[in-house]
Amino acid sequence: MHGNSTASGADARVKPLDYRLVAPGICIVATSYGLARYAYGLFLPVFREVFDLGDRLLALTAAASYASYFLVTLAGIYLSARVGPRLSVLLGGLAATLGMALIAGATVPWMLMLGVAVAGVSPGLAYTPLSEIIVTLVSAPRRKGIYAIINSGTSLGVMLSGPVAILMGESWRMAWAIFAGFGLLSTLWCVAILPPVSARNSGEFGQFDWRWMTTGARGRLFAIALLIGIATSI
Repeated sequence: MHGNSTASGADARVKPLDYRLVAPGICIVATSYGLARYAYGLFLPVFREVFDLGDRLLALTAAASYASYFLVTLAGIYLSARVGPRLSVLLGGLAATLGMALIAGATVPWMLMLGVAVAGVSPGLAYTPLSEIIVTLVSAPRRKGIYAIINSGTSLGVMLSGPVAILMGESWRMAWAIFAGFGLLSTLWCVAILPPVSARNSGEFGQFDWRWMTTGARGRLFAIALLIGIATSI
């Protein structure tokens, strides 16, 4: 998480949300990761049959989700610094909702691929500012615990989408419409509870130095995180 400097100034006067942030936080993570990104794989059999897709197109569609996520995550760091975390969460949640709605209404393969790609944008916008939100709006003693609980939202989303995929396989459009509705409600709930928080000074990103990240203990941590990311991607 970012340092405590983000909680200084005007933002320090914002009343801590603490556990009021947990439920909407879990729901937005469940939306952006558990549903918008990971639920696609659970519906591969029905997508293969309905759209007459081979392995190559199914894989390319999944890759589109990861590509959009990667690119927007990089951009999301800068976007959150300029527009503030609240708006970033809103944009991410709406991307998840729109993408899942496109999947629900897809009639041709390119619409399915577009929906998966748009939904894949969501975590890069909605999840990226969460650490800053917690540092700014949660009391210091509770930050680690609340951050860990909110992160469990991914598991919640996958846990919910699995039974839905099994029970509503033939009614997959309705399933994705339900996912989109859940995403919209989660987004509105999260944005409603978040007070406006000032965007960080964009100048701090202009002074970013890769050498700072790759020296000493930071370099070892960065290398471990990179290896874990590669392993889990497989």
